[in-house]
Amino acid sequence: MGLVLTMIGGASEPDITGFVEAALGLGLKAAPEWLATGRACDLVLGDGDASKAEALARQAIGDAAIDVLVQPAEGRRKRVFVADLESTIIENEMLDELADFVGLRPHVAEITRRAMNGELDFAAALKERVALLKGLPATVLDEAAGRIRLMPGAR
Repeated sequence: MGLVLTMIGGASEPDITGFVEAALGLGLKAAPEWLATGRACDLVLGDGDASKAEALARQAIGDAAIDVLVQPAEGRRKRVFVADLESTIIENEMLDELADFVGLRPHVAEITRRAMNGELDFAAALKERVALLKGLPATVLDEAAGRIRLMPGAR
């Protein structure tokens, strides 16, 4: 069973091509399979030590904002991707966006902030925020959807 080294550039690293070439130069003998040109790639490795492959890649990228993951090639392709939407896939906090339609954005955003910082019980804070939106017409969902901003690399 072989290994796959995945490198994904962050927002401050718009093109990781040079870092991938540096990783290849350290003996990771594989051609990159670009998942998103210049942004994310897989390097298919032979059998080996995952920790050593990751250490070599991290040495090649130094302090650059690039995520590195080494995983078994077998069974790594998944059929379902589960992720937190807000601040992961999109820049928005959608309850805050919806609260904007009823003039409560600052209040709801503060509850969101406190819940995310662990200052409030998350479930209770969610119920409180949703209760503040009671009566909001469903038609605003389309308008709120138009405000969605994807995080860099989300596509």
